[in-house]
Amino acid sequence: MATRGRKPKPTALKLLAGDRRDRINLREAEPDGIAPAMPGELRAEVAAKWDELIGQLRAIRVLSAADGHALAIYCAAYGRWLEANAEIKRRGVVIDTHGGIGKHTVCKKNPAVDVSSSAEAIMLRVLTEFGLTPSSRARIPASVSGRDSLAEFLTAAK
Repeated sequence: MATRGRKPKPTALKLLAGDRRDRINLREAEPDGIAPAMPGELRAEVAAKWDELIGQLRAIRVLSAADGHALAIYCAAYGRWLEANAEIKRRGVVIDTHGGIGKHTVCKKNPAVDVSSSAEAIMLRVLTEFGLTPSSRARIPASVSGRDSLAEFLTAAK
């Protein structure tokens, strides 16, 4: 069952926005920066995507060892997306099917189109969770030139 309502705002954003103290979770878990172990069954192009994501998550300081399953889900969807798009390229978006003996040829949507769309939706959800889309990234406070603006804010507030 899906959670209702808006996604919770990260504590860093609440502090910067000046939210009421009773609405701020000062014990929010912070990412540890440790890269999770890559699943061994990933194909070469999918393993390369894993490494790319690890680098991006490390750069924006949201990487945690606990993120392994979410990254594995993304990579599995990415692998399906690659396979489906190769099938679409090979056979086209619309394919001819034979209706049986004496029946006419019927055109229908290539099932790989649905597989590709489903994989894209999964990948987008995972990317959004990690703040790797433009709209989700806009909600994450960035540090300027390596400085931690949240730490500076909290220090100045004391």
